[in-house]
Amino acid sequence: MGVKYSQSGKLSEAEACFQQVLQWQPDNPDAWHLLGGIAAQYKQYSTAIERINHAIELKPTESIFYRNLGNIYLGQQQFHLACECYQKAV
Repeated sequence: MGVKYSQSGKLSEAEACFQQVLQWQPDNPDAWHLLGGIAAQYKQYSTAIERINHAIELKPTESIFYRNLGNIYLGQQQFHLACECYQKAV
């Protein structure tokens, strides 16, 4: 449900859904990743980076986590960090 809310631009509803997932499954990497994406859309970049890094700690083989983290770093003009993330994504 959270993904549908996110795709339709209902970010606060999506965030609430993913937070609820974490209440039951605090180590759910997808929920952490998606919450990071929502934080990035709110321009809360440090929060987004923390959340996606946590998702990576939980599931270090998920390339999309690295790609999206790289996109955040790229938007922040942290090119070296973005490049590192993109390299890990492939």
